[in-house]
Amino acid sequence: MADEPFRYHFKHLAGRRQQTFLAIAEEIIPADDSGPGGGTIATAALADWAIARLDPSLQKLLMVFLTVWEYLGLLFGGKPFTRLSSEARQRQMRWFERSPIPALRTGFFGLRAMALMGFYCREDVWPSIGYEGPLLFDRPFPDPEIRALQKGKVGVAP
Repeated sequence: MADEPFRYHFKHLAGRRQQTFLAIAEEIIPADDSGPGGGTIATAALADWAIARLDPSLQKLLMVFLTVWEYLGLLFGGKPFTRLSSEARQRQMRWFERSPIPALRTGFFGLRAMALMGFYCREDVWPSIGYEGPLLFDRPFPDPEIRALQKGKVGVAP
């Protein structure tokens, strides 16, 4: 059925890491009256799809970084990142963005890029930013999974 969501099996952004990613994405792209924010399963699914295509060593580093990110929230508000207030989350994110440690800055910008890519690739977001879609819309995709994810109706596969 056309209205049924595409059932996506998360390979990397699952469990606590998924919750951390969703919280980060929602802070980077907050929901407003014009559309959804970045903290959605559809955004996470597109990011997960892209992460699965990275070099395995980068995948591993990114997953470790998400875990570190979650628990460094304890230093910014006494709780894991996903349980912090938006103000404390923003403070932690600014710290990562400006960190004197290059690996932490790189990790921040990598996660930011994944959140932005996952959000702006979604067709259901395009109208809220005035984008009418690609000029050659009906070109076949080399991977049909990305086309299904791009439509924005995503459910979690068991």
